[in-house]
Amino acid sequence: MLMSMSGLLSSTVARTPLNWASFSSARAFSTTGGGTGLPGRVEQGGTGGVDMLLLGRVQERVRIMAMQQQAHGAGLIGDRTAVDRLIDTASGLLSRVDDDLPWGNACRRTPGYLEVQRATCYGRLRLGREAASLWSQVLAEVPASARRDRGVYLARHAIAAAGAREPEQALEIAGEAAEIAAATRSARMVRELATLERVMRPWQDAPVGRDLAELLAPVTEGV
Repeated sequence: MLMSMSGLLSSTVARTPLNWASFSSARAFSTTGGGTGLPGRVEQGGTGGVDMLLLGRVQERVRIMAMQQQAHGAGLIGDRTAVDRLIDTASGLLSRVDDDLPWGNACRRTPGYLEVQRATCYGRLRLGREAASLWSQVLAEVPASARRDRGVYLARHAIAAAGAREPEQALEIAGEAAEIAAATRSARMVRELATLERVMRPWQDAPVGRDLAELLAPVTEGV
């Protein structure tokens, strides 16, 4: 489920002027966390295990990126316990990400970044009420200026409400998301709203379903 750390670091660090020795160590990262499911050691140049502390300033950032990817994998296979363990552990590392590297900064600059990941995972786990509650908390911290992120989160919040069998709430939330989608033409947002349409099919013949179809038609037509 987790993309290789070699690929992750190659794609994100290649554009950054890092010390090559540190990058080489990070590139050799492997998830051999003693059965815990957490990234734990580095293999470098065939010389054996090297403690993660040798990664220096990229250490915690790489671990957070790895663990949130693992959490998404756990969500896809229905393992809530692993999702919560991984996100909680990653949250404990956030305060240590204090460098100025220009890659992988989402965990610092995005309000509620790891709770966004948890809420997304809960949605995949079909935990509608839990996901909806988390999205409410996340959205309270997202500024109106972050329109694209806010629109995606609103669409996911609406999906969670529908999953919790609250179609009227889903329709209400979808209104703002559809407005942002129409203004930005964000493909990511449109995909989320198309998912909302599918989740709302049980109510497609009810007034709330017809209202949603009318609301979303201008932005999801042809998707």
